[in-house]
This record gives sequence, C-alpha cells and structure tokens, in this order.
Amino acid sequence: MRRVATEEAFSIPEHLAAMLTLSKSTWDSLDLRLPKRSAVPGSPLYTRLTDFEGERLQVMDADGVSMHLLSLTSPGVQMFDADLACEI
Repeated sequence: MRRVATEEAFSIPEHLAAMLTLSKSTWDSLDLRLPKRSAVPGSPLYTRLTDFEGERLQVMDADGVSMHLLSLTSPGVQMFDADLACEI
C-alpha cells in the first residue's frame, strides 16, 4: 500500500517575494499577516515551503510517505492582478 500525503503546502521564491511586497502595503488583510513571517528568505517556513528535494524528501522517507500532493500555500495568486498572477 502506498502512503500519499495530500494538501502539502509549497511555494516558489517568486510567489513569496510578491507576497512579501504586497504585505508591505497599508492593506490590512489577515491573508497578509503570515507572509510577513513566511515570505522572508532564510526563515524556517520559507525554507520548508520552497524545499522540494531536501528535508521534504527526508521527512517523507522517515514517515513512509511515497508521494506528496502539493498545493500552493495560502494565500495563492488570487491576491495579485491577473498579469502577475499568471506570470507566477
């Protein structure tokens, strides 16, 4: 039997950089509170969200997980204008 982990969060540096820029606005949104901590390069959450081959695979192996179903971390690209969202 294969163990599959679903709803595993991920991001890419471009998405997190755009979220960090947006979080510096005066817009008071609950969706922008997490990026102020997680979108900072070098932070533990940033490192884990952007890791596809390092610790993520080690943890999967240790837990007997053979596959992750990755989901873009929340908030997703719906926070941006359409052109930027499509680019990311």
